[in-house]
Amino acid sequence: MRIEQPHQLGKAEARKRVEALVEELLREKLPAGVVLSELVKEWNADTMQFSFTAKKGFFGAKITGSLAVTDNQLNLEIELPSILKSFVPEDKIRDAIQQKLASVCRD
Repeated sequence: MRIEQPHQLGKAEARKRVEALVEELLREKLPAGVVLSELVKEWNADTMQFSFTAKKGFFGAKITGSLAVTDNQLNLEIELPSILKSFVPEDKIRDAIQQKLASVCRD
């Protein structure tokens, strides 16, 4: 899944807000009872490579992706395992991510 979110924050502020969003997502309840854990993230220049486990009940799936921060856009690439999409439709996941990224990018 690829999501592009424009912003007018500048690269440094956008990156700072992305960091805060990641921490918030780990504390927040997600749709359909999905819980995130085991976050690993690493910045290489202005691109964050990440992985985490999404769990619902006894089922869990590792999710990997990257988020590139440019002067005026966030570019998210994420691989969603089919087991996760069987619990939560991909369009719901996309909508939730887009809403979060949009809220981060507001002035």
